[in-house]
Amino acid sequence: MSNKSIGQEMLMCQCFSLLPTEDFDCPLIDYGKKLSTKALLKIFVAAQLDQWSSYSHIEEKLRAYPKLQKELDIESISGSQLCRRINDFPTELVQKMFLKNSEPNTAADTEI
Repeated sequence: MSNKSIGQEMLMCQCFSLLPTEDFDCPLIDYGKKLSTKALLKIFVAAQLDQWSSYSHIEEKLRAYPKLQKELDIESISGSQLCRRINDFPTELVQKMFLKNSEPNTAADTEI
């Protein structure tokens, strides 16, 4: 058995590549924002996957994972910025991502 394991950062970045975020470029929503809609979605997916429990915990974890920061295209983010951004976030975008992820990818995924 190998002692090597996939790092937490790398695993999260791989999960992000599976998210259907190509439809989440929101120039009107993101105008003048430090944190893009795509990055915000990814941060909260990471928080869910790794059970980050609060805005300050998310902030701490993001600082601890520089590769994750690079993937999200952020230099730093505070808990208060996350709070403000999520409060202004249109929930229909999250619903759209959920529904897109729920759709069968191939004919083999559908039941007859």
